[in-house]
Amino acid sequence: MLGIASPELALAYILCIAASVLCVIYGIVKWNDSGPLTEELRDLDQWAPENKGE
Repeated sequence: MLGIASPELALAYILCIAASVLCVIYGIVKWNDSGPLTEELRDLDQWAPENKGE
């Protein structure tokens, strides 16, 4: 398999490539996901309204 004699080693290569592909897909899906950080910043803005004009 893949020119590699040991199936365990070939499986390790395949799993490494699959994990890399999954990480890239996850990064693309979560690219513009601001998540809870936006809510946290919104709460900070409510506690310090006097700093809006500066």
